[in-house]
Amino acid sequence: MKVARFSSLSLASALLAGAAGAQATWIVDDDGGPGVHFTDIQPAVDAASSGDVIRVFPGTYSGFILDKALVIVGQPSGAATVQGQGIVRGINAPQKVVLSRLSTETWKLENCTGAVLLDRCDGQNPTFPPPMPGLSSTSCADVRIQQSSFRGPDGLEPGEPGMYGSYSSGRPGRLPAQAPHRSGRAGLP
Repeated sequence: MKVARFSSLSLASALLAGAAGAQATWIVDDDGGPGVHFTDIQPAVDAASSGDVIRVFPGTYSGFILDKALVIVGQPSGAATVQGQGIVRGINAPQKVVLSRLSTETWKLENCTGAVLLDRCDGQNPTFPPPMPGLSSTSCADVRIQQSSFRGPDGLEPGEPGMYGSYSSGRPGRLPAQAPHRSGRAGLP
């Protein structure tokens, strides 16, 4: 098991404050060991209550679906990589979700009237079937992105343009304005 622990949840904790406040902190580490509650993210999400914090250690994890107000934070010292999709759906205002320091093949945000913050997150694997952008947001009112990058898949045929790194549709939200990007880092602030 890795010995370094988080020094603080700084931004993530501050942004969730005012929701319910952290009720419990859950530790996820794919290596297991003393002090570890779960070896994958989805069981931690299932066990957590709104307002809880899930700390994820460097490693490789399965995709997950998040439908409650949680803070999920990867450790600064290494990559917490999700193989598959990170899906956030149905977060209702005034609830907030904070995802920090996580990398996944694609992020999919759906039907959220509450705030969703992606901080230092990546959607980088352009081969996830079917081809989709590194971040898609559908009918979300308040999506905040900070120091994150998203990549869309390359064209299916040589010379064919790729897909945008991020895509938003439905209800207008607070997704930062940007020029569309194909096959590259979206460069969201």
